[in-house]
Amino acid sequence: MNFSLNELSIEIYQSIIEHNTDAIFILSANGQILEINKKALDIYGYSKEELKGIHYKEMIVPDYLEKTMESVAQTLSGQHCEYETQVYHKNGEILHLLVKIMPILIKDEIKGIFGVAINRTEFYKTKASLTKTERDLKKSQKNLATIHMALEESSILAITDRKGSIEFANNKFCEISKYSMEELIGQDHRILNSGYHSKEYFREMYRMIGSGKSWKGEIRNKAKDGSFYWVHTTIVPVLDDDGKPCQYVAIRNDITERKQAEEALRQSEERYRKLVELSPDPIIVHTDGILKYVNDAGVKLYGIDSSDEIIERPILDFVHPDYRTAVKQRMHNLKKLGNTVDLLEEKIVRFDGSLMDVEATGVGIHYEGKPSAQLIVRDITDRKLAEEALRQSEVKYRWITEHMTDLVAIIDVNGMVNYASPSYGFLIGYTPQEFEGTVVFDLIHPDDMAFVTQEFLNMIQTKKEALIEFRFKDANGNWVWVESKGTPIYDEHGKFLHALVVSRDISERKVLEEKLLHMAYHDALTDLPNRRLFKERLSQAIKEAESEHRMMAVMYLDMDKFKHINDTLGHDVGDELLMQFGKRVKRNLRQSDILARQGGDEFTILLPYIEHKQEAIQVAERILHSLQEPWQIGNHTFHTTSSIGLAFYSENGLTRNQLMKSADAALYEAKSNGRNNVKLASTYFSDKSSL
Repeated sequence: MNFSLNELSIEIYQSIIEHNTDAIFILSANGQILEINKKALDIYGYSKEELKGIHYKEMIVPDYLEKTMESVAQTLSGQHCEYETQVYHKNGEILHLLVKIMPILIKDEIKGIFGVAINRTEFYKTKASLTKTERDLKKSQKNLATIHMALEESSILAITDRKGSIEFANNKFCEISKYSMEELIGQDHRILNSGYHSKEYFREMYRMIGSGKSWKGEIRNKAKDGSFYWVHTTIVPVLDDDGKPCQYVAIRNDITERKQAEEALRQSEERYRKLVELSPDPIIVHTDGILKYVNDAGVKLYGIDSSDEIIERPILDFVHPDYRTAVKQRMHNLKKLGNTVDLLEEKIVRFDGSLMDVEATGVGIHYEGKPSAQLIVRDITDRKLAEEALRQSEVKYRWITEHMTDLVAIIDVNGMVNYASPSYGFLIGYTPQEFEGTVVFDLIHPDDMAFVTQEFLNMIQTKKEALIEFRFKDANGNWVWVESKGTPIYDEHGKFLHALVVSRDISERKVLEEKLLHMAYHDALTDLPNRRLFKERLSQAIKEAESEHRMMAVMYLDMDKFKHINDTLGHDVGDELLMQFGKRVKRNLRQSDILARQGGDEFTILLPYIEHKQEAIQVAERILHSLQEPWQIGNHTFHTTSSIGLAFYSENGLTRNQLMKSADAALYEAKSNGRNNVKLASTYFSDKSSL
């Protein structure tokens, strides 16, 4: 070989540096890069030409520059150093490096620095990812714990094995079913079967959850003591590694009160339906002009055998063309809930094509969830015939009026009766001879006198017919509701001669209307004002309090542990307790106060006139004191208490919703503080806030 050992050594060093698996670099004593191997170039992303000659500081991330400079200074003083630093890749990425550097000594003089760098970027990325994963895992565990606690507090929980045997049941499950944990574990849900649902209902449920799908539904269960309760149930299958159910998680919520309210509503609607069906007047409901309901009297009116013959047909098919414009206007006016229209005379076309004179009044309602119109129709053929007979012939007129059931009279300008039809004898008790010559105004109810007198004068002055309702005294001294239509008659010179008054007894209709109105605004069980009436009275009281700048109060109260009494003693006892509770509370109220039932065992009280808070507090304390007395219902004697929340206008709210929310929040606080106490609202709720 022709090369010296010194030359061989240089080549060996160069080879070791270039092919080393670690990144190697050499710095001059002033910090310039003199040499760098391929591994280092791969880490930095630069070529050797780009790096050689530049100062190492240009590569260091600023936050690590001071630490790196200290290590370089120590090495230049003769020490070996190991440190971590961050540098920039050519693409801007930050790299994490573990660096070891040592001084290069030539003849005992430090000429530069030899360094080895290990890329720890992936290590730190992995560490950061693991840290984030750990945080996410802890967060998920915390969320699961929160969800478990929320479900434990709010829902009825159970877990079964794949065969349906109960492995876990929470306290709420035990409370509602009245079974202990020991009695439930190992049983299946047949222990709660009430017999209400069909076998097919449960077969479909098991088929769905057995296929791995969730199931939702409402179930009536039977508790240990024989009482029934309703739950909304969600069953979620837990799948094994093969995708087959190995457990089932059942989450239930008690909906017994809602079901009871629905049943009460159904019964109320059933009573209303019977009143409508048995009404002597035809009652018709149409939606967007399409007939949806006709009662039995309406079936007779149209001359058909069954309402099915005209249901789903346009109502205009049965209206004479001359009256269709007026009927269309009535349909438009009744689109809004609660709107009413005056009596409208029209001709209807019966099923056989014959015509009939009728008059109809209506109100806007909701029927099957849609805005609809309810019409009360009356056959006025006899009356129209009488009017026509009067115009054509006095002889024909008298003949008809003497044979019709409506009351027909001719009255002069002073209200004196010049003629009375024979029907007055068997409907009012006056013979025509007794009635003729009397002043009709003397027999009108005092409360209706001013109205009837004014309408009579308006009829004469405007020369238009008048249709009014008022109370009339019959021969026995009883007040009878009548509907009278007055038609002014004039001579050829326009002078008023007399009025033709055709009347009919509408007492039955008035009784029906009063019953319907009472049902709409009162609770079917306790006969107290219901939620709807209370809202209207509260809104009116707020307006008055605002205009008069005075205070008023709202109480929200319920019976403590009513559900326990209802479940243990039965719904009949519970219903009687609600009725007696309302009566006992009402005895402690002033005449101006209003007690209403909101639903279930919840009641509200409106105190529209108070001078200071203490008045309302005293009323609440009287109520609580009266409720300490035991209840005696059938063979049962027991005690109940009540919790009361009290809110004041305008301290706790300016609107109906604000006051109700404030009172409800105070009630919740009273129950949380041990029940059987009164709490004043301490919060002001806005209309957008929720409880």
